[in-house]
Amino acid sequence: MTMTTIFDRKLLYLWLALLLCVTLLAYLISDYGAALNLLVAYLSSSAVLGASLYAYGAHIKRRLAQEGEVALDLERDLIDKIEDPHGLYEEQEHTSLKALKKAYKAQRRSTREALKESRATLSLLRLGAYLLTALGFFYLLKHHLLDLKVYLPALGLPIILLLVVLFRRLGH
Repeated sequence: MTMTTIFDRKLLYLWLALLLCVTLLAYLISDYGAALNLLVAYLSSSAVLGASLYAYGAHIKRRLAQEGEVALDLERDLIDKIEDPHGLYEEQEHTSLKALKKAYKAQRRSTREALKESRATLSLLRLGAYLLTALGFFYLLKHHLLDLKVYLPALGLPIILLLVVLFRRLGH
């Protein structure tokens, strides 16, 4: 059993425990609208966070499989990158406009290559999670149940949970 499997299980158990607490809190609140705000915001935020983490992890795995190792930029050291992040002060040879156009065309990527690299951004899971968030928000708004004093803090609960788990993991 790897460390990431243990970490994933701990995170899942904590998420489920917090969902149970949120559900109990929503049940104890006698206001139906506040309870619905709490649950909709928590579940939609969890969906967005989970889909984003999954898509980003898949993107990293795919990039590492393609490249084998992370490419190291040995030409410029860290201090040069901090002092001159765009390479403005490097000596450049004067080249013709035709040579610059040719180099630009060689560096340009096709639409297909750009889409392959942006799969983490265009993940169907992420788009579905954002759609769920928007639909939940508009449902609450349409039925005059939206209470931002409850909804906005509930959006942050999964993020806070993830940050707490990550910082605890870094401490060990």
